[in-house]
Amino acid sequence: MATTIQFRRGNTAANDAFTGAEGELSYDTSAKKIRIHDGSTAGGKTMAAEEDVGAIVLTELDAALDTEIPPAIAAAIATLTAADLAFAPAGGIAAEDVQAAIEELEADLTTLIVGRNILPNGGFQVAQRGVGPFTSATTVVNNDDAYLLDGCIFLAPGSDTCDISRVADTDFVSGYKIRLDVETNNRRFGVLFPVESRDIQAIRKSGKCSIQFQCKRTGSSLTNVRVYLLAWNGTADAITSDVISAYNAVDTDPTFVASWTAENVASNRAVGTTIDTIRIENISVDTSNVANLALLILSNPTTTTTGDCLDIGDVQIEEGVNATEYEHRPVAFDMAWCQRYYCQYGGAANVFDMRGYNAASALSLTTYTFAIPMRVAPTYAKNGTWAVTNCAQPTIGISTETVFNLYTIVTSLGAFSFVTNSTDDTLTFTAEL
Repeated sequence: MATTIQFRRGNTAANDAFTGAEGELSYDTSAKKIRIHDGSTAGGKTMAAEEDVGAIVLTELDAALDTEIPPAIAAAIATLTAADLAFAPAGGIAAEDVQAAIEELEADLTTLIVGRNILPNGGFQVAQRGVGPFTSATTVVNNDDAYLLDGCIFLAPGSDTCDISRVADTDFVSGYKIRLDVETNNRRFGVLFPVESRDIQAIRKSGKCSIQFQCKRTGSSLTNVRVYLLAWNGTADAITSDVISAYNAVDTDPTFVASWTAENVASNRAVGTTIDTIRIENISVDTSNVANLALLILSNPTTTTTGDCLDIGDVQIEEGVNATEYEHRPVAFDMAWCQRYYCQYGGAANVFDMRGYNAASALSLTTYTFAIPMRVAPTYAKNGTWAVTNCAQPTIGISTETVFNLYTIVTSLGAFSFVTNSTDDTLTFTAEL
């Protein structure tokens, strides 16, 4: 007659209260599962059945990634069994051991969730107008409603509120930050990141959005910010970029101009002297008539001190209920995206020129193709006084989304040329929102 071996057994409550000897097994008659004991831990460790492994992996992975796993990937993970995991013993697997699989899967799955950040320059890698500081005396002035760094609009209730610069800082994932250095005391100020209409389609579909950024301060006055996801219900991509009509008192919302509304309820978010991440997740977006979105980060205090600085970086807007880790992209990717909205040629001596030979009073013209097609036919300007030989200053003739031409009038028969001569000599093309 066969010998029957039975282990200590009882319901779940009895097992939870039992501390077995090291290596001892007990059986949970409620859950129908084996527990293994170590001599000190009440309840021991539960051995997962093979059919439970997929659910354990999915639960643990969801927590590890701190993000919403795409449904197709979640469905695939849910079907995993112990046999699918190379380290899994045939008879079962401890839930704690699943973490080894999580660490391998986390990196792979995170790379699958690409294109999360719908901002073109949230890491401030691109600075086509220069890195600053932009002041009241620079060629590009630190005015209210001004694009200074690509994709970012500075907002303030008056002139010379802050000097603005792009600064290298390894505390930030991207390696850069925007620094807002107070020049005029006792004003609120902020930065706005508008998003093109076609880039918010996923948010329109789901109605959910999450935002995040990293920040820190110097000095003692810039202690908190208020953060707003703004929705524009006017004509798509024809936004009013100066979104604030009244900055109002400390600890209150500003008054927004017509057609902009806040999709979240803002509160004061602390800013310390060491870097911290501010996240606002699972924002419900009214998708009935939203044409554009924008993120506004507003310095809240109205008592500020000259020389105190607010540093912001790694800014992200993404579709979904969770704010995932900041998506750091190659700089070439961000540069190409930024040149959809703004591009600049010249900016130094001898970096852009045209040379030829023509008759007196003849028009000499060359057509150039943009490296990246622009969002719309841009507005354009030729800036500075270029070095010319036997011709007039160059003039931009026409510009479409894809090409522009540049021409000059030759003075007398013979060779002619024009060339940039200083940092002020530029051609600028703007299709920014």
